[in-house]
Amino acid sequence: MRNLYPYIRCSFYRAILVGLILSLPLCLAAKAESPPAFLAMWGSYGTGQGQFRYPWGVAINSSDNIYVVDHYNYRIQKFDGDGTFLGQWGSQGSGDGQFSYPSGVTVDRWDKVYVADTSNHRIQKFDSDGRLLATWGSFGRVDGRFDGPSSVAIDSSDNVYVVDMGNSRVQKFGSLAISAEIDIKPGRNPNKINLKSKGVIIVAILTTEKFDATGVDPMSVRFGPNRALESHGRGHIEDVDGDGDTDLVLHFRTQETGIGCGDTSVSLTGGTTDNEAIEGSDSIKTVNCR
Repeated sequence: MRNLYPYIRCSFYRAILVGLILSLPLCLAAKAESPPAFLAMWGSYGTGQGQFRYPWGVAINSSDNIYVVDHYNYRIQKFDGDGTFLGQWGSQGSGDGQFSYPSGVTVDRWDKVYVADTSNHRIQKFDSDGRLLATWGSFGRVDGRFDGPSSVAIDSSDNVYVVDMGNSRVQKFGSLAISAEIDIKPGRNPNKINLKSKGVIIVAILTTEKFDATGVDPMSVRFGPNRALESHGRGHIEDVDGDGDTDLVLHFRTQETGIGCGDTSVSLTGGTTDNEAIEGSDSIKTVNCR
């Protein structure tokens, strides 16, 4: 009698394989997410407050206020989370704070609003209530110029990314933060960082003729590659450089900073109590790497 075991075994595994294939759509369907529940809506066609003519982009700030690009009304409208109208700015034109077919909008961690002013070939930056803070760009194909920028986004380091639609590219720009002068381990040079230390690194943000360090929010400050927080949950005011101005002194736990062997500088970011972004860096020399 012919041995049928190999054929039976083959048929058995074939049946299992077919069953798995046939059941795959059911498994995928079971894991598919349900559509979100409808909660609210607002707006209608028009030019009045809370009305739109082709709304194009939307962004939300830290207070859950909503910014909508009202494309053919050449403006930005601001609402609360329930759709209550809070304000608006903009008109048709090429002057500061005006727009020509704006498209994209985003909000940074300091609640500053960036708008892709498409047909003006530029990006405009505003505070949360629409006061113009900065603008850059013009028509062209070289670096820093645009042909119809359509979208804008910001990463965790405050770099700005712009979709340069007509030039078929994305451009990346550095932070627009205020440059602050900092002094790591004040009074010491070089600034040696013991990587095995269980203590703290003292960092001073210095007051200058153009910048008041006492206006920095200590809890907003992040230091080093790991964006360490102030170890005491506060800072203190002191004239560390003896120039008669008061500076902000902060402390960061060495092991939380992420500073690595061979690093030659460390950066700091933060914000003021007026929600202006700041950044600064200072040189270091790492020791006890091994």
